[in-house]
Amino acid sequence: MPTATAVTSAVTWIRTADDATALARDLTVPGRRTRPVVVITIPSGETAPFVDPEHVHEALGDLADVVVMPTSDVSWDFSHHMPPGTQVYGGSARVYPVDHRWVSDLRRTPLRFAYGPDTTHRIADRLVQDALAAALDAGLVGTTLDVVDRPAQGTVRGLLDGRAFVALDDGMATVWQELTVPGITLDRLLREGQRVRGTLDPASRRLDVRASLAAPPAPGTSHPLLADYTSGAVVLARVADVGDLTLTLEVLPGVTAVVKHHLVTGNVGDHLSDLFTVGETVAARVDVHHAGELSMRLDDVDDDEPVLPAPSLLPGGPAWLELPPPSVSDAAAGAGPSGAVRPGPGASEPGRAGSPGRAPEPGPKPGPPGATRRPSPGPVPTDRGIPAARPGPAARPTPGRPRVTPRMLDPNAPRPAPAPAHGPTSAAPSATTQPTGAPSGATEPSAPSTSSRAATRTLSLALATERARADAAERELEILRAAERARTAELEALRANADALAREVEDAQRKVENQRARHRRVVQQRDALAREIKSGPGDVDRDVPTLFLDPEQQLRHEVYVTWAERVPASEKQERPLPEYAVGPDFVVSLDEIEGVSRAKVLEVVVDVLTGDRKRLSALDDHPLRTHDGSSAPPRRRDDGAVCYRVYLQRNTAQARRLHYWRLGGAIELARVVLHDDTRA
Repeated sequence: MPTATAVTSAVTWIRTADDATALARDLTVPGRRTRPVVVITIPSGETAPFVDPEHVHEALGDLADVVVMPTSDVSWDFSHHMPPGTQVYGGSARVYPVDHRWVSDLRRTPLRFAYGPDTTHRIADRLVQDALAAALDAGLVGTTLDVVDRPAQGTVRGLLDGRAFVALDDGMATVWQELTVPGITLDRLLREGQRVRGTLDPASRRLDVRASLAAPPAPGTSHPLLADYTSGAVVLARVADVGDLTLTLEVLPGVTAVVKHHLVTGNVGDHLSDLFTVGETVAARVDVHHAGELSMRLDDVDDDEPVLPAPSLLPGGPAWLELPPPSVSDAAAGAGPSGAVRPGPGASEPGRAGSPGRAPEPGPKPGPPGATRRPSPGPVPTDRGIPAARPGPAARPTPGRPRVTPRMLDPNAPRPAPAPAHGPTSAAPSATTQPTGAPSGATEPSAPSTSSRAATRTLSLALATERARADAAERELEILRAAERARTAELEALRANADALAREVEDAQRKVENQRARHRRVVQQRDALAREIKSGPGDVDRDVPTLFLDPEQQLRHEVYVTWAERVPASEKQERPLPEYAVGPDFVVSLDEIEGVSRAKVLEVVVDVLTGDRKRLSALDDHPLRTHDGSSAPPRRRDDGAVCYRVYLQRNTAQARRLHYWRLGGAIELARVVLHDDTRA
């Protein structure tokens, strides 16, 4: 990790572009780190991230590194050195796993958005889950057993938000979803009332139940949980990967089968990536399952066929897979999610000058006639460095109070002589007039009286000035408060809109998955209808016209055409069509049998004649025995030929079977019969 200035020894803070470059190098160069890295960014204009990095580190301990980075030139430098789509900035956060599959698969490093303090705990919990899953994938969890851990067992009492609450003998414990099976939710592992056992960490009260999972099979052997998955059975599987031409199915975590295009759909124009979504559950038929070999197909699975339940990954737990319920009609697809905040055309944004959402500032009121207007003050700088709105007009002078002018506020300016007092009915006395009763020769004390009046006037002027300043400051403060309220309202609207858009994206993803599932069902129904049209019960394939009057010659011609179509050109030399005999009852039984298409019978006949062991194993090819019981001897003819029985159908009342005789390498087709007909 880069040696940046750290607030604590646990959380690293990226301060410079060099630190950001070093972080990007540690993330992208293989072998430079052994633990996942949680990168949390600070939103622009903020001094701390919305997600508490100390909380994330406390929850993860030594399983991951936690890094904090500002949104600035530092984050831009970091983004410049990261692969496309893997950057993080603007208050978001993401976890970078140890391996480098996240460079090409962004689903392995999802971006988590924090829009404000109200999302702190939710996003922090998601980051912890992502980091724990990455640590588990890197083998950092459970590699060594802490000496204080001890065995424990208890009963599951409930599940909530990726946690299972287990009642032990000495209190409660929790099972963490991230520390079980990667990619599997807890409700597919545990259920209420289930007994579980594992290893308890007394400090965190975390119960590790992974030791109860079934151990992987030895090479060349089948998984013990798949004992019921016999050839021909229809089972549940999860889509692990999908391309245009191949589909990878997962019947158990880590147990996969790759299905080729022609075993999924009969239309070469179909793209499998348009029909399937990674992570969805589908029904598929087990083609071959023997000694660890597993092959599957989906092209012949009918909607009404019974499906084996998926096994439980933990003893007493639920099936780890189940088919989703049928999706409801998307009648309201055009309606946005409730709570979406979307300003319409022409709608105003709060706090934006000139918009209808903010009233215009009043202009100055005209003064009395002849009054001199004060110059308006310029923009007042604020603590954000942005000029605040100009304060409103100054208060008009009140009657009896002298109007304040800049000259009055200058202490060095010469003061005018006091104006003579004018009484309402008499003139002012002259300076030499003596008051009545004054002694002869005494003069009026005019100087002291003038000084007092000047002092009073100066104080009045100063008081008026301070009052004007206070009024202007109060108006400016109110404008700033209004702007802050508008900014807060705008931010809340943007957050609500972002949440609504996130919900829309989730809804759109679900609708895409539902559309793919519906499309796939339509394709399957189309293929089934095409097969039904192509060969109805007892009818000759429409692609193979009747060219021979002799029924056996017509049959041999149809078998040859089926072999030519069924066996690829590259395999015809390895799987030639051998010589074979047609028993006296075979053509009659084929014409009289109902409920199975002639094309299906011909395909199985080709499989028998060419010795396709995989297909024959899937069709349960076995000797026809003289009576029930695995120890009963097989039916034999006088010449030593053994009668064999192979499936034409499954899970159908009176399912049809094909009987044939085998003597060394020679084969004779015997009859097409119902299930209960055990005659040779």
